[in-house]
Amino acid sequence: MNNQVHRTPEGLTEEIAIKAALNLWLPEKLKAAFPSIVPITRPTFSIPEGNLYPNWVSGFTEGD
Repeated sequence: MNNQVHRTPEGLTEEIAIKAALNLWLPEKLKAAFPSIVPITRPTFSIPEGNLYPNWVSGFTEGD
């Protein structure tokens, strides 16, 4: 964002491709306006076996 690349046509296309890869995909208006957008590939994430501490994980759900 600091170098203003998102203000170029290529930068805008890249930003929309990133948005297309998010969970909710693209709204219909953006799909119609940019029909050639291909979502970026999202990296996979896997949790190693045995390295997950139940008390640490439950802290996220009981934080309130």
